[in-house]
Amino acid sequence: MDILDRSAISRIVLDVVRMIENNPNVQEATRFWEDLRVDRYARRGYYKPIRKNIEAEGSRMCGVGPKDFENPSSLGKLVDLVHKSQALDKTSGGRRTTFSIILGCIYLGALFSGIAIAQESESASGTIFSRLEEMRISLHRSYQGPDRDEPAQFGYVKARDDKAEFFTNFCLDYQVLRDPYPIYGGFASFDLSAEGHVSSTNETIGDSWVFRAGCESDWWTRSAACLYVCLNAAFEADREFKTQYAYGELVLTPTFRTLAIGKALPVATLEPDGIAKEMPPVQFIWRPFLSLAVGRRIRGHPPGRDEDTLLRIRPRATAKLLLNYISRPLGFNEIYFYGDAICDYLPDEYETGHWHYETGMVFGFNQKVSLVCNYSRGKRAPNYLEEDIIALTLGIGF
Repeated sequence: MDILDRSAISRIVLDVVRMIENNPNVQEATRFWEDLRVDRYARRGYYKPIRKNIEAEGSRMCGVGPKDFENPSSLGKLVDLVHKSQALDKTSGGRRTTFSIILGCIYLGALFSGIAIAQESESASGTIFSRLEEMRISLHRSYQGPDRDEPAQFGYVKARDDKAEFFTNFCLDYQVLRDPYPIYGGFASFDLSAEGHVSSTNETIGDSWVFRAGCESDWWTRSAACLYVCLNAAFEADREFKTQYAYGELVLTPTFRTLAIGKALPVATLEPDGIAKEMPPVQFIWRPFLSLAVGRRIRGHPPGRDEDTLLRIRPRATAKLLLNYISRPLGFNEIYFYGDAICDYLPDEYETGHWHYETGMVFGFNQKVSLVCNYSRGKRAPNYLEEDIIALTLGIGF
C-alpha cells in the first residue's frame, strides 16, 4: 500500500469538496460554518468520494469513518485527518473492536459522574473533554435530529405556572469501531449513546432518558445528494424509570443543496484564498427527518395510554434563519432564529397525535459555546406531559 503525501491528499479532498459544493474557490483555509455553511450530516457526504479517490491512487484510509468528517473545523484539518489515517495499523482490528465495546459499556456507566466532574471546574472540564474526543466520544444536544448539530444545553427554565427549574439536554455518543463497515455501496459505523432531557423537579417538563446502540450509514447519488440512514436498538424511560420502552428505530434524512437541506442558501462567495470576506446578510437552512419506532412497553403505565405495543411515526423539521448582518459586526460565530416542530403519531393509541414546538434565538460565541433563549410548548415522549416553558441555557459541545 502506498502512502500519499499531504499535497496529494489535499488535492483529492479539495477536488471532492469543490465538486460537491460547486465552488471552485474552496481552499484548505475554508472554515466549516464560518465560510462554508454545511451541517454535520452534509459533511458526511464527503467521505465516500474522498475514500474512493484515495484508493484509486493506491492508498487507503484506516480508522476514519463518515462520523469523523463531522468534527473538523476547516478543510485543512480535514486534510490532516485523512492524511494521518493512512498510517494507522489495522492488524489488531478484532482486539480493538472488543476493547471498544468494553470501553463503551464503561462509558455508559460513568456517564453522569463524568458530567458532574466536568461542571465543577473549568480546568477539569478541559481535561475530560479532550480525552473524550481522543476516545471518539462527542457531546451534543441529542443523538438524532437537528439537535445533533447543536451543543448540549445546561440552563434555567420558567414555566407558565411560574415554577422555576434547572434542566439539561445532552447526549454523549461513542463510536465503537474505528473503521466503517462497507455495506451495499455505503459505509456503516456503530455507536453507543446516552441522551438525557432532565429537569430539577420533573413537574413542568417531560423528563426522559434514551439509550441507543445502532449503526449509521450514508447513501450517495450522482447528483451529490446524500441520504442518511440510521438503525438503532433503543431503551427509553422517564426520569425515575417508572415508564420504560424498548424498541427498534429507523431514522432518515436527506441532504440536498438546491433545496437548502443541510446547506445554507444563498451560498457565501469565497475569495481565491478560500475565505468568505462578506457573507450574505441573511441565510436559510433547514432539515427534515422521518423516524419509525416499533417496540413494546416493558414497565409502567403512562396516563391515557393503554397499549403495550409501541408503534411511533415521528416526522420532524427544523429551520434556521442566520442573521449574518448582526453576527459579523458583533464578532459572534453565529446568531440565528430557529424553529422546530415534532409530531409523534401513535396509530394504536386513543390520542394519536402529539405535537411539540420550539422556537428561539442562538448566540454562538464559537463552535463549542453558545447562549440560547427559547420557548417550547407541547408534549414529549415517553409520558407526553404538557410543556409550556421559556428557557435560558448555556450550550457546550465538542
